Amino acid sequence: MKKCNKCEETKELSEFSKKTEAGDGLQTLCKQCVKMYAYNNQKKYKYKRSRAGYMKEYMLKKENRAKARSRANLNWKIGNGEIRKRNICEICMETNTECHHDDYKKPYDFVELCKKCHSVLHYGRLPRESELQAL
Repeated sequence: MKKCNKCEETKELSEFSKKTEAGDGLQTLCKQCVKMYAYNNQKKYKYKRSRAGYMKEYMLKKENRAKARSRANLNWKIGNGEIRKRNICEICMETNTECHHDDYKKPYDFVELCKKCHSVLHYGRLPRESELQAL
């Protein structure tokens, strides 16, 4: 027997899904509560998880349109071979670079920076370990 953290009912162990990371090997919510949570939040999470949904929301903001257009134009030119990236950070000489635009109205005027230098330039700090692992 185990108590569900949501409905606070004591239920059989078969009413809980497996979760290997948990101490007892079971989720903290019963299957019925997980099902209700997923049903109540499905629209929100499906929309957020989809790349198209994210981009649609991103593009609705006027300040992001120039950024997206600039990135798309640059990536298209790089893909066609019209512009060639050196793939060397202009600050620390690290490989595997990103393009940084000072002015999005000039999409082909960019600086190549590694992830760390790009993060310092934008946020004034080094990226967190979790941010680096996401790469």
